[in-house]
Amino acid sequence: MKMSAEGTIMSASEEGAQLNYDASSSHPRNSKEHDYQPNPQIGSPTALGMGAFAIAFTTLSMSLMEWRGAAITNAYIGNCFFTAGLGLVLVAQWELVRGNSFGHTVFGGFGLFNLAFGAINAPAFGVADAFKDDPAALDNAIGYFLLVWGVFVLFFTIAAMPMNFVYTAMLGTSQITYTVLAASYFSFADDHASTGVALKKAAGAFGFVSGLFAWYTVGHLMCQDALFFSFPLGDTSPLYARLRRQKR
Repeated sequence: MKMSAEGTIMSASEEGAQLNYDASSSHPRNSKEHDYQPNPQIGSPTALGMGAFAIAFTTLSMSLMEWRGAAITNAYIGNCFFTAGLGLVLVAQWELVRGNSFGHTVFGGFGLFNLAFGAINAPAFGVADAFKDDPAALDNAIGYFLLVWGVFVLFFTIAAMPMNFVYTAMLGTSQITYTVLAASYFSFADDHASTGVALKKAAGAFGFVSGLFAWYTVGHLMCQDALFFSFPLGDTSPLYARLRRQKR
């Protein structure tokens, strides 16, 4: 994996360098027969995706921590559907066109999560009404939902480790957010309200840190030419290259 000069998450996966698809066929073609040539006129959507992620994660995290008494997360359904839902899904498709498989998967994954989470919390979908006679079952169901998504984000985190520290930390803290928030819902289901609130606030703290890493990345992608200092990401690829050589 390699970082592009524009600072995108990953310019192209190793698979994409070896295997390409003909638009007229579902069968893969060898890259020697049909080399993929990325369009240099297509700009990078990564800063937009990082900004949307940062906005959604930091605002939701502030509510999870109940800052200024803003404990009702339904206020951010718009963020779930549009900013981090539709927005990240669109960014993901843009990354795919540019040959960035990792960016496509990560942005697409978070976008789909936000759309699903927004649907769970939006009254129009009737999820809460369906569980009105058994709220503990709803808490357990949401806990399972968050736990499974946490597993998915764990794979994102592992894949980011050979890239740089900032992406690894951003994804790692978001994974902890999902896991701790799932534990919070399980605590509410077991009628341990005080534990549930404490875990929810802890999840919000990890989510807020993840959002800060995303904001930092936005600065790295957009502001370095305008400022007199840089936003280093902490490249970890030399370390992993050395570890691979030692393993051989």
